[in-house]
Parts: sequence; C-alpha cells; structure tokens
Amino acid sequence: MIRRKATAAVPAVLVLAALGLASPAAAGDFSRFTIRLYGGPGYFFSGGDINEGMQGYTDYYNTIAGLSGFSVSGTFSPARIGPEAGADFIYHLTRTLGIGLGIGYINASRESAILFEYQSFDYSETQTARPAFGSIPLRIGVFGTIPVSPRMAVVLSGGPEIHFARASTFWELDEGTYSVTWENKTTGTGFGVFGAAALEYQLSRSIGLLLEVTGRYAKCGKLTGTLTISDGDFTEKTSGTLYRIEIPASGFPAVEVYDGTPDSELKPTQAKLDLSGCSVRLGVVISI
Repeated sequence: MIRRKATAAVPAVLVLAALGLASPAAAGDFSRFTIRLYGGPGYFFSGGDINEGMQGYTDYYNTIAGLSGFSVSGTFSPARIGPEAGADFIYHLTRTLGIGLGIGYINASRESAILFEYQSFDYSETQTARPAFGSIPLRIGVFGTIPVSPRMAVVLSGGPEIHFARASTFWELDEGTYSVTWENKTTGTGFGVFGAAALEYQLSRSIGLLLEVTGRYAKCGKLTGTLTISDGDFTEKTSGTLYRIEIPASGFPAVEVYDGTPDSELKPTQAKLDLSGCSVRLGVVISI
C-alpha cells in the first residue's frame, strides 16, 4: 500500500518539477537593474596639442638657454597618467544583454622643473611646466554578459561618449627675485567611443566585484578660455580660443589663447585635446 502511494506520487513530483523548471522564477530570475561603481589608474596615449605644445615651449627655452651659455638640467615630462572613476546604471533586457548610462571622471597632470645654471656668474633660473587635462564623460553602452560559472561572468561593453573637457598649461620662469608665468585655462566638448572587457564575480545575489580593462578614442576641439600672463606686478588676461602655433624661426610648437585668429606666419590651427587611452578599473556591482 505504501509502495503504491509512493509510485503514484512520482508523476506528480515530476510534473511539479517540470512546472518549477519552466516557471519565470527559475528560468528568468535575474536582476533587471544593476549599478557599477569603479575606479583605477588611467593612461593617455598622447594628450594631443596640450602635451605637444608644452613640450615645444620648454624645448624652445632649453635651446635658448643652452645657446646663451647656461647648463640645462632636467627634461619635460608629459601628462599621461591619472585617476579615473565612474558609475554605470544598467538595465538588463535579458540575462545576457543590457543597455546602460554612465558618467565618469578622468584626469592627468604632470609638473616638470628644469634648471638653468650660469656657473661663471653664480646665476640660475628654473623653468616649470605643467600640462593638465581631464573630462567628465557621459556615455551610452551595450553590455553583453557571458557566464563562465554560477558566480562568474565576462562582460563586454561598448558605445559612444560625449566629453565635457578641460585643459590647462602652466609655464613659469623663476629667477629667484623675479618670475613670470603664462597660464592657459580652457574648456570644450568632444565625442568618442569606448570598449571594455570586465570579469565580474558575484559574492551574493546583490553584491559583486569587477575587474575591467577599458579603451577609449576621443578628441575635443575648439577649446575656449583665458590666457593669464603675470610677473607679480603686472597681469594681463586674454579671452578666446586655444591655438597651436609655431614659434617663429624655431619650428617648435606651442599653445596659446588668442582673442582672434593668430597671424598666418605662426601657422595656427585650433588646438585639440586627445583623450584617447586605456585604464584598469576595480569596482563593485550592486544588483537591484
């Protein structure tokens, strides 16, 4: 009797199991919305005219100092490395496909000091150069998830970005009792694209960790702002557009804000900021 009841119960168990496997809770149970918070070091491939203009300006003065009998110690270092941080808000259409909006912060800055010494007169000057640039990018991305285990997945993503960028160049020549500074401060917008590959590990249903490698191609033109020239007693400000120019009779490039179009002999072109680069990010994934 007991055996007959158990045997009769088997089809019912199989039916319930089949219903359970086919139910949305079992087959389609996944978080529709996730938030990714991340940060890490970023590397910029060139920085564009911001780094090249500062390089040219310092090389020009290094050459002048050397021809004037000064010994030159130190070299210019471009801005290439800086912090990145951001957040992605992703809506999952399916278990393996999502779309998302993201916002970030990227930045790079580097200061170089070059010493000019004239041994015969016990006289020295210090040239300081500091390029800096960054952006707040907004992006739309498509996120594809490839599960590799119950807790781990590879996530591939990519899409367009718009950059709200800033760029500055600071140059100073300090003679000890006297110094003069030139500083360009500008802002601009530009467009780009990103691509990323991440490894996500779920600690629980709601919290996970991520390790991501990201690449970016982005450029910003028509940078506008101010040039401030100061020697302590006198300050002059110019508002306009940042141009890449060629220092006359030298061939060295420089960047400077002009309130109009520079003379043609300077071979002017509107300066461009190149934000293309890559980064490694660590972060958390919050599933809702």
